[in-house]
Amino acid sequence: MDPNATPIAPAPLRVCTVSDGIDALLRLAGYITLMPPLAAREDLTLAMALDRLRSLEPGHFDRIVIAPDAEKDASPRLVEAIVAEARLNSPDVVVLLPQKSRMAFAAAPGLTVLFGPPFDLNQPPASSPAAEGETITSPAPRGWWRRFLGRQSPEQGAPAVTAPAEPSLPSSLRLIAVQPLCGGAGATSLAVNLAVEIARADRNRRVCLLDLNLQFGNVATYLGLPTNARVVDIYRSIGAIDADSFDMCLTRSPKAPENLQIFPAPNEILPVDGLSSSNLARIIALARSSADVVILDMPHLVADWSEVAFAEADAVLAVSLLDVRSAQNAARLRELINAETLAKAHLLYLLNRVPRKPSALWEEAQQEFEKAAGTGIYQLLPEAGADPSAAANRGLPLAEYAPSNRLRVEIRDLARDMTRSMAMQSAQA
Repeated sequence: MDPNATPIAPAPLRVCTVSDGIDALLRLAGYITLMPPLAAREDLTLAMALDRLRSLEPGHFDRIVIAPDAEKDASPRLVEAIVAEARLNSPDVVVLLPQKSRMAFAAAPGLTVLFGPPFDLNQPPASSPAAEGETITSPAPRGWWRRFLGRQSPEQGAPAVTAPAEPSLPSSLRLIAVQPLCGGAGATSLAVNLAVEIARADRNRRVCLLDLNLQFGNVATYLGLPTNARVVDIYRSIGAIDADSFDMCLTRSPKAPENLQIFPAPNEILPVDGLSSSNLARIIALARSSADVVILDMPHLVADWSEVAFAEADAVLAVSLLDVRSAQNAARLRELINAETLAKAHLLYLLNRVPRKPSALWEEAQQEFEKAAGTGIYQLLPEAGADPSAAANRGLPLAEYAPSNRLRVEIRDLARDMTRSMAMQSAQA
């Protein structure tokens, strides 16, 4: 062998993960931290895994990691079918189960069943759960969520993480931006229902809701509004927008208070960069002149013009779920907001779909999420079942469709807190 030859880098480990649900994602995150850092990963949900694995050639993945959702009691037959198909596609199949899970798998070559977290890769493989009263332990250290986010534990020499600051509403709330941290976080549902509740809380306060998703905006759909062709025309000649043309695009929903006006998204897919920073500043100024409170429903991305929204907003409501992608995006958004040009933005994190009785593991993950975000969670929004989707499909706010729904009650209380803050600001002015 030539000693001067450039060593060939090893090929990355080809990994496929299959999971569903918060607990399953946390289990998966705990395991991934123990894997080699160089890995090409494909993530699948339980529902799509079987079809995807059947479409691949044998040996496509080096390892397949499966984390069934214990809270939902996933169908054992579906999980067994996925495990069987996974063994045809990979020589190394790992199933991650919670402690004392009732799922059982027959011993088979290449199949490893681990219980946790925490996980220990030296833990002997198991084909059945622990016996009653017996606990499977592992010496793996805690804090795996923090390590997954790329932070060293204190014993590795990293500086100790201080307790996150308690968030609070700003003194002024004339402009509120609602920013999702991941797809499906429920940001549009929050923006729509928050606008409705603020308008309901004070009928004399004019509220304007702007849908800034230029490609797949759904605010109009959530409120049962017809298509407004003028909006597309406005965006095509956005540089010439004035108060009259802006007012022509504003609509009201018969299912919402009369003091709520909506500037809907275009009914065609437009380029994300079809809106410039100066044009957005103009739209915001026109909205401010026609309403006392302006709420921006932001898209699931950060565009060049997003900086204007963040800089002008009195509060940025970052809506997320409790999973690793949201925690990573929360840290990234915080770094962006803390940039010099955005230093005055007031960032508040809202955690959606909180279970009625969070587990200890869930609460630990919340604490690590807050440390990653650098602040406490301002509002916990409860799991609401099928009502939000059903209400959106019928074009109704939650206040009309399911007034006693737990999520609706929390949004109503949040709106009342905001209107009280607005009233105090008006009195001081």
